[in-house]
Amino acid sequence: MAVVTNSHTVAGYLDSFGARYKRVSDTVTLFGFSVDSHFYKASLPVEIRTSVQWVTFRALIVNNLSGPEALAVALYLGYLNSQCRGARYSIQDGNVLITTEVHVSRLSKETFAEALSAMISSAAETTVNLRVLATNPQLAALYIDLDSRGNGREQSRSMAPDDILIRFDLRPTGLEQLLKQEVTNTDDNEREQ
Repeated sequence: MAVVTNSHTVAGYLDSFGARYKRVSDTVTLFGFSVDSHFYKASLPVEIRTSVQWVTFRALIVNNLSGPEALAVALYLGYLNSQCRGARYSIQDGNVLITTEVHVSRLSKETFAEALSAMISSAAETTVNLRVLATNPQLAALYIDLDSRGNGREQSRSMAPDDILIRFDLRPTGLEQLLKQEVTNTDDNEREQ
């Protein structure tokens, strides 16, 4: 019997955490959280979308990027994504999003909370920087330099990449595994000939 994951499942988890949310459809749930940092408060909208295989969390951090600001933000996002965190940043249609996923076969209250926590903690660390970069692109190199000197990142650097991938379900997708398997099979066939 297939596992059925939908917005009712998501609502159950959010209810258990006491979060306020809105079910938009059978596959989409919306809610938000606030980031408080040194005299700055940002509210971030979150979309939780379910599919047959994945539960995807996406939060909007910055919208309407353009010009040199978009380039500076993209440079900083590339650096952030290279640090092997539990969430990934992207720019889509001039909007900065942070995303994480959990495969439905591993979905439980704990993995749901872990994915949500990874997204919220990553957003809390970077939202102010990203919003400042959206208006002052000259700071991108400074932020990367400060982050690379430590700034509380020693723990994420000391974890092996495989530990992070297992913890936050960012392992290769089924398609990537299938392609890797096909390449291995092709190599084996060539050796036999």
